Amino acid sequence: MSYINIVMPLTDFIPFIQEVLEKNNGSIYAEKRNSDKTVSKFKVNSINDIENNREVNPLARHIRNSGALL
Repeated sequence: MSYINIVMPLTDFIPFIQEVLEKNNGSIYAEKRNSDKTVSKFKVNSINDIENNREVNPLARHIRNSGALL
């Protein structure tokens, strides 16, 4: 199986692969760090399930503004 690394927000990635997910009855799961430092996993049903916290990360803001994909 081949793997690729893509650096992009999940809110951009999910629509990018939506057709493949639907065709193969696939799902995306994500992890969220809770305020008590525990990690919970959840199924992403739509991009509305993803909390957009990229503005708090200066590196992510720079990458998005430059249009670069690493």
